[in-house]
Amino acid sequence: RNKHEITMEPAPNDLEELKKKCAQLGQEKQAHEDEINNLKTQVSNLKKEDEKEKEELEKQVRELEKQVSELEKQTPELEKKVRELEKLFQEEKEKVKKHEKTIQEQEEGIQNHEKT
Repeated sequence: RNKHEITMEPAPNDLEELKKKCAQLGQEKQAHEDEINNLKTQVSNLKKEDEKEKEELEKQVRELEKQVSELEKQTPELEKKVRELEKLFQEEKEKVKKHEKTIQEQEEGIQNHEKT
């Protein structure tokens, strides 16, 4: 044997300690991997939920845009009807004024007639 060579064989007690330590580290490593996989699953599930919510919201937005478009198409027709109704209303007001004037003239005529 070379006298510089030193044998580093651990004592049997040290070997048992190392085996326990390795087993413990193996369990800790497995626990960490399980936790990492669990977190990855949670992230994946949240992404799927977000995607579903996003799709649902986009669907609602499209539906609302469709409704707005329909209402915008109806607006000119409704504005036209409003103008027609306002015109009719003015005409009716004029008729009422003429009618009231006629009644007033008749009443004045009756009063004048009664005076004579």
